Amino acid sequence: MSDPRKQMSSSGFGSSPSLLQGRRFYCREWALEKLRCCLDTRSMLGQPPGVLVTGGPGTGKTALCTEVVWPTSQAATAVGLAPRCLASHFCQREDHRSTACWRFVLGLVEQLKASSLLSPGYREILDSPAVSPTLEPLTCQRDPEETFKSVRTPVGHPSTCPESDGGG
Repeated sequence: MSDPRKQMSSSGFGSSPSLLQGRRFYCREWALEKLRCCLDTRSMLGQPPGVLVTGGPGTGKTALCTEVVWPTSQAATAVGLAPRCLASHFCQREDHRSTACWRFVLGLVEQLKASSLLSPGYREILDSPAVSPTLEPLTCQRDPEETFKSVRTPVGHPSTCPESDGGG
């Protein structure tokens, strides 16, 4: 298997890949369908169509998310979530770069800029004099939260995000 660090973008801030990428996906097809249903329902209700996948160690979070981003099973291809994915990031405790908050934020920026799912105006906003200085690596290292705010605001203003009830 290739070194995951070499799969990062040329700038070094791209998405952190999953160590499970390319492996077969077993016995969790129901979770893919549930995830798709949840995203579709949120979209119809006018809520931001995102989810947070949580669970204890070994419950399959990484396997599920890897299958969503890089489908290997017929079920994942049929559910069709990969084309709807704006960005991904997989933390790996063995790779300290994947757990650095500022690298996560700048990797997210790179993926959002390249996404065909966002309007061309989004990239223009990120390249604008008001936002682009916050996207500099040193600025992001000092204040990744501020950089993240400048990135997420053009996608969906924080006030449009409802609070979760914590349910599954």
